[in-house]
Order: sequence, then structure tokens, then C-alpha cells
Amino acid sequence: MKAKLVAAILMIAVASTAFARGFHTGAELKTLCDADIRVSMGAATAEDLRDDTLCIAYIQGVVDALDGHAFCSTDRLVGTQVIAAIVRNFINRNPQYLNQTASQGVVGAFQHEFPCPKK
Repeated sequence: MKAKLVAAILMIAVASTAFARGFHTGAELKTLCDADIRVSMGAATAEDLRDDTLCIAYIQGVVDALDGHAFCSTDRLVGTQVIAAIVRNFINRNPQYLNQTASQGVVGAFQHEFPCPKK
């Protein structure tokens, strides 16, 4: 019982450390989002499935926080594979975002794809 408790605490600590680190660069996010290609082709490994989930969850978090402020995608329904492709393609076309924070790449991609109407 005690060993299971210690193992659970260690797993939580390791997961928390990895989660707290977050994504530092657009390059790291792009690497995760590249897994989406393999997932959509049906050729994904377990690691690809994990990376694709992390990619989409990160992007969706940025979108949820900034939609209607930095960009306006609220009126358009966008699927999860589409959001990964939007960011991945934007970073591929704008390599300066590889060395910026991942959130800057997401915001740049969504501002380009879903600009807010001029007031």
C-alpha cells in the first residue's frame, strides 16, 4: 500500500513538472502538431497520439483564452485536426515563429486565419 502511494506521488510530481514546463517555442509545438499528419493518415504510434493530443489541447487553450480578443473564430466551427493544420501551416510559412513562444505562433496563425472585423 505504501509503495503504491509513493509511486502515485512520484507520477504526479513528474507529470506536474512536465506540464508546468509547457511549450517554450513554436518549434516544439510544431513538432507535436506534426504528429497530427500521421494520426489523420492512420499511421500513428502511441507517441503520435499523445503528441497530437498535446498539440490540440495547447492550441485549444490559447483559442479559448483569446478568441474574441486577439482573433475572432467564435462564429466558425473548426475541427481539432483543422486547428492543428492551421497552426502547423502558418509556422511552416512563417519560420520566425519557430523561435518565438508557442502561444505567439497560435495567435499569429489565428489572427491570419480569423481576423476580427474592423470596428
